[in-house]
Amino acid sequence: MASPFAQSSTNGQSSATPTRRPILASLGAFLSAARRPPTALARAIVTVLAIKLVAVAGMFVFFHFAKQHVTADAAAIGRLIGPASLP
Repeated sequence: MASPFAQSSTNGQSSATPTRRPILASLGAFLSAARRPPTALARAIVTVLAIKLVAVAGMFVFFHFAKQHVTADAAAIGRLIGPASLP
């Protein structure tokens, strides 16, 4: 197996720069695992996560384009959590 670090030709020590970007490599491995899940449980998990992703994206679109801004003043907060009680 090849080393993930490039070999320096001058002093024989490995440099600190990896030859492949680790984030892209892990993302690629994650996506390839999601394409062909090995078991029925893994397929069910991928399906549920895909449905949740669609639901979250739908909620984002709905709330982003709703253009409603709710004001949070002292009276509204007092109705939600109750009045502050001082000893």
